[in-house]
Amino acid sequence: PTSFTFDGSAHSTTAVIAQEPATSCALAPSGDYPRTHAGSTALAATCSGSNYDASGSATLDVAAKSVTIALSGLGPWVYDGSAHPATVSVGGEVAGFAATVTVTYTGSTIAPSAVGSYAVVAALDAAVTDYVATPASGVLVIGAQNATVTLGDLGAVYDGTAHAASATTQPSGLAVSLTYDGSGTAPTNAGSYAVVATITTPGYSGAASGTLVITKASATVTIGDTTQAWDGTPRAVS
Repeated sequence: PTSFTFDGSAHSTTAVIAQEPATSCALAPSGDYPRTHAGSTALAATCSGSNYDASGSATLDVAAKSVTIALSGLGPWVYDGSAHPATVSVGGEVAGFAATVTVTYTGSTIAPSAVGSYAVVAALDAAVTDYVATPASGVLVIGAQNATVTLGDLGAVYDGTAHAASATTQPSGLAVSLTYDGSGTAPTNAGSYAVVATITTPGYSGAASGTLVITKASATVTIGDTTQAWDGTPRAVS
């Protein structure tokens, strides 16, 4: 035979004169021979028998072996700041001859760590010639980690300055955006304001709402010029 499928073994063949089957021919290979890896080797045969001389040529072919690629470990993962690579397995490899694979995440070979969805493709490396496989594809998902927000400082007395609410988070130290009736500016005037706190740190989600109340300040009234001399005309106080 001159056609084989890659199995890790060295493959060779023989040639004989048809009219003298017991006569072996000398083979001159052009390329790897015996051939182990997938590919082709040209063979030239020279034969000298008792009654016949002959020559010929053939090609010994070793075809690439079909294997399967499978993806796992696609999540959904919860954001933790670490990279989350997909897990790749190859079925049908020949022992001692690994089928190496390249994995991309939305076109990048770097495993993602940020929140999002990533198109994953696993394919045999371009340098792999002993195997053929259909690339495997999937979607890797990293979801936002839940966090809590607690609002504080929701009461104040009007004093002519802006009064901002406070926000604490769990985990602590996360960035928070505060709005007051939809505005990012803390209010100054007396009144009630709807406060919304939203976590803005990448990888985390959480929000809280409340009402900030600025009450009116107490004022005093002083009346002056209450003692005046009568002169028959109306008098005003100050």
